Order: sequence, then structure tokens, then C-alpha cells
Amino acid sequence: MPRHVNNEGDSMGIGGFLIKEVHAEREDEWKGSVSVTNNVNVKSVKHATAEKYGKDCIEVGFEISSKYSNESGDEVAKMLATGNVLLFDEDTERIMQDWKKSKELPDDLHVAVLNLVLRKCLTKFMALADDLGLPPPVGLPYAQRKAEE
Repeated sequence: MPRHVNNEGDSMGIGGFLIKEVHAEREDEWKGSVSVTNNVNVKSVKHATAEKYGKDCIEVGFEISSKYSNESGDEVAKMLATGNVLLFDEDTERIMQDWKKSKELPDDLHVAVLNLVLRKCLTKFMALADDLGLPPPVGLPYAQRKAEE
């Protein structure tokens, strides 16, 4: 199980990642260039029990999207994924109480979840964009010839 250590030295484990839904579509034709906007959000946080590990955990629901817009600002393509991340933390109860009060996760936990979702889902979106004939949702490095001296 991957581990993350926060600033206080407490250990948090990521026990599972599940994409529940993926949707991708594009318009038949458009002219000009497109811009891509990526967005990821935590949609829900709830107490759960991970039977596989036999202990309490936190289930974080997420939504991530990549939206393609033409020069006029019209949406010409989009990709969306929803799913859950299971987290194990020594202080599950405190995290749940804080979520109920403020609808926010502790910063270190929030960053760890967002980075995991971005890494896992944007990889899938790269393949979908290729299948749909779209530019990748994030920039890729490209090899270039050496400049002649």
C-alpha cells in the first residue's frame, strides 16, 4: 500500500483507487485551434470499512474533467471521470469531523488525493484523446534535432 507522510510525521496510506465512470465525446468538426481546461474536485468524503484490509478508512469521491474549447469559447470536446480513493489514516475520526464542519480535507491529504487522481486519470485521458483525434490534455515533451552549429 503506498504511504504518504504529512508534515507532522503521521502516516497515511492509499489503499485503493477506483474509476467508476468515464465519458468522452467530441464534435464532428471544428475550425481553428483548441484550448484545454483540466479540473479535478473532491465531491464527497465518507467513513467506510475496507473489508480487504479489515479496518476503517476514508472514501474520497472525485470528479476530473478535461474540456476542449475552440477560439470562440464553444466546447468542442470533453472527457470526464468519477471514482473513489480509499485512505487509511491514524486520525480518521478527526478528518471526518473536520470535513463535516468545513467540507475540506487537511492540505497534505488533499494534495496527495489530487495528485493521485491527476496521475491516474490524465494517463487514461491521454489515450482517449488519441482515440478521439484530440490533442493531449496535458503537454508532452518532444524530442528535437540538435541545432546545427
